[in-house]
Amino acid sequence: MASAANAAGSGVNTEERPPGSVREAQAELELAIAADATNDPATWGATVREATELMRQALQRHASKTEGTEGFHDEIVSVAPRLSGAVDSLVREHEQLSGEVNAIVAALDQEANTEHVALVRRRAAELITHLSRHDRRGADLLHEAYEHDIGGED
Repeated sequence: MASAANAAGSGVNTEERPPGSVREAQAELELAIAADATNDPATWGATVREATELMRQALQRHASKTEGTEGFHDEIVSVAPRLSGAVDSLVREHEQLSGEVNAIVAALDQEANTEHVALVRRRAAELITHLSRHDRRGADLLHEAYEHDIGGED
C-alpha cells in the first residue's frame, strides 16, 4: 500500500518514521477510517483491512523488539530493576492491543453497511487511543529508567 498519508496529501510525513513503525501504521489506519464510506462501504472496508494488517505487522515487530531476552525491556530492567512491574504492564498491553486489532478484523468480516462502518470506526478509534497511551507509558518508562535521579550528588 502506498503511503495513504502521503497519497491523501494530509501533510503527514511518514518518511521521518522507520518503515513499518507503529506510528506509521497508526497514521495509515487513521486515514483509512476517516475516508468516506457512504457510497462504497465494501471498498472502504478493504482499505481499512489493509491498514489494520499493517498495524498487526507493526505491533508484532514492536513486540519482538521490546520483549524477549535481547529486547529493550530486558535492558530497562537490567538498568532499573525497580521498573520490572511497569515493563510487565507494557507487555500485557501488547497482548491487549493485538486483541483490539483482532476485534477490528472481526468487525470487518461482517456485512459492509452503515452499522458496520460505525462499529469498525469505533473499534479503530479505541485502538488508536490505546496506542497513544501505550506510547506515552513507554516514553515515561524510558525517562524513569535513564533520566530519573534516584539520589546522589547535588
